[in-house]
Amino acid sequence: MRKALTYLGISMGLSFAFATAYVVVRTLTLPKTDLAYGKAPFQDPLVLPVMAMVAGVSGIVGWPLFAALGWHSSPAKVVTVVGLTTLLFIIVATRIRSSVGWYGSYVVCVAALLYCRLRCRSALGQPAASPNGGPAAPTGNSGVSEGPPSVS
Repeated sequence: MRKALTYLGISMGLSFAFATAYVVVRTLTLPKTDLAYGKAPFQDPLVLPVMAMVAGVSGIVGWPLFAALGWHSSPAKVVTVVGLTTLLFIIVATRIRSSVGWYGSYVVCVAALLYCRLRCRSALGQPAASPNGGPAAPTGNSGVSEGPPSVS
């Protein structure tokens, strides 16, 4: 239960970070013909409540994905991989086209979670792989004593 709540916090926190990044980049890249050109990102009184609503819904909807796909990864690794890749995408793509930055960020976030699921598993509960690609090392006491069997 504790890990599930941890992933709820991660999902909500990253969702608000992504939404804030989108609003800031979008505001800073407005064309001169836009009425909001040159204004601060949250100067309009409707921007923050709308952003918070979208971020909150996205965080709650994304929570099961974070929990399911990130469960076997360390939460720190999930935050790092998903957070950095999605933020980088938002910064780059929103400057090119705002709708791609918005909708594409969801795709990149899910792709980063899938990456965590497939590649970033923590050592907890995972069998240790041998360095040469052979069979995994034994993880516990097999019940076999060392040495050859005794003959009496």
